[in-house]
Amino acid sequence: MLERIFERVPPSTRYCVEFGASDGLRNSNTARFLLEHGWSGAFLEGSDHRFGRLQTNWGGQQHVKIHKAMVLPDNVETLVDELSVPQRFDLLSIDIDGNGYWVWQAVQRFRPQVVVVEYNPYYEPPQRWVMKFNPDHEWDGSTYYGASLESLFWL
Repeated sequence: MLERIFERVPPSTRYCVEFGASDGLRNSNTARFLLEHGWSGAFLEGSDHRFGRLQTNWGGQQHVKIHKAMVLPDNVETLVDELSVPQRFDLLSIDIDGNGYWVWQAVQRFRPQVVVVEYNPYYEPPQRWVMKFNPDHEWDGSTYYGASLESLFWL
């Protein structure tokens, strides 16, 4: 789907950023662009275990920066600054299993052309629902995470 979107919205920087990168391969919204299309990018991952796998898969790659950090509304722009991400870039993926709505709301200075945000499908449009911000939130397998698609639309 993203490749089709970029046929209509041509990439300008060929740069992508992924919050909640996991291992950088499985369920990644950016890996294909980095592996097959010559893009550059940055991965951020907060889990020790997942970050170890991210390092194994992407450590030492010149065109990819990796950083271990929990991405939160109060640190998101500082973290992105520290990775020298351009203010305008092509793709931002937010998949942090909970506070994605609040993190996306906090992104002010950076202007990705395309944004992918994990949403909670248990709250169907037109229902608006956003979980309460919790800096310590870890997904427990329940339906209590993230935000409804309608809420993200209006954000």
